[in-house]
Amino acid sequence: MKIRETSYFIALIALVIISNPTLTLGELVIDQRWERPQSEYDWASYSIANNQPLGQEFTPAMDNIVAVELSIRDCASEPSGLASIIVELRNSTITGTILSSATTTLENPLFEWWFFDFEQQVTLIPKNLYVLDIFIDGSPYWTWNSWEDSDGIGLPGRLIRSGQFIPGDSKYAFGFRTYAIPEPATLLMLGLGGLALLRKRKA
Repeated sequence: MKIRETSYFIALIALVIISNPTLTLGELVIDQRWERPQSEYDWASYSIANNQPLGQEFTPAMDNIVAVELSIRDCASEPSGLASIIVELRNSTITGTILSSATTTLENPLFEWWFFDFEQQVTLIPKNLYVLDIFIDGSPYWTWNSWEDSDGIGLPGRLIRSGQFIPGDSKYAFGFRTYAIPEPATLLMLGLGGLALLRKRKA
């Protein structure tokens, strides 16, 4: 590689990091998500305690997961008090092998997104099916929010309640975000792609 091309390569890597902070090494990035739609939408909120087993399917694009956020709120007219939530990451189905778990204490009814940090980084197979299921020790008024696909972008997977997929829920998904650690190869491939483009332009 010529000196000038090496300089271009280094500059491209720096530009990628600066222009897209989500690709910075060592930082968490959101892999999969389902959030409140931008357009007008319909929603449903299900009691965690009264709809067990309760879960959400997703298919990762990246090869690992370290944490998740879930959209959970207190629907009681008065604060329901503390509650302990356990999130389990399962392989393939709501009854599949448990790959990891995390626990968070719910205490502020004004919060909507709650962070769950898994015990360690979990290796995933991109495009394979996984399920997040949750359990609660606390009031039945703590609920998991779901929204319909009003933007038409496609659901991330099926919403599962009472241990099964219910046809009436087919337009909805629970609010969630999965977090992963980007591999160094992500930046390397972007840089090489940019270098190839520069060579093509020079040719």
